[in-house]
Amino acid sequence: MEKPRSYSEWRTDQNGRWRDAFHTFGHLLLSHAKYEALLKLPETSSVESKEIADKAVTDALYNLMMILEGVVGTTIGDDQSIEFSLVAKIRNSREEIVEQFELAPNGEEPACMGFHAWTSGSFRD
Repeated sequence: MEKPRSYSEWRTDQNGRWRDAFHTFGHLLLSHAKYEALLKLPETSSVESKEIADKAVTDALYNLMMILEGVVGTTIGDDQSIEFSLVAKIRNSREEIVEQFELAPNGEEPACMGFHAWTSGSFRD
């Protein structure tokens, strides 16, 4: 799995910076939430069990992205809805926010589309 760009290598245009933040999130989501979970499977697990676990974790994370994108689960009453957002905040060494990006649901591309790129190993496009 390729790594996303380090902050010092982020692109200079606003869309490119957004994408670099987006891919950094995607890399963390897959490397920590998915692959770390799969490492907890017993070594004696069968290939079939590992494939089932991999699909279950992937599907769960994709469904999370659908929630963050507002595709599902937004109605909370007769005339009310709820929206969740995924925001990336870049902080300097003094903990001051120096940049901020809304990754979902109002990002440059749908989070679900990014998820497909991430699961194929792409974190730099």
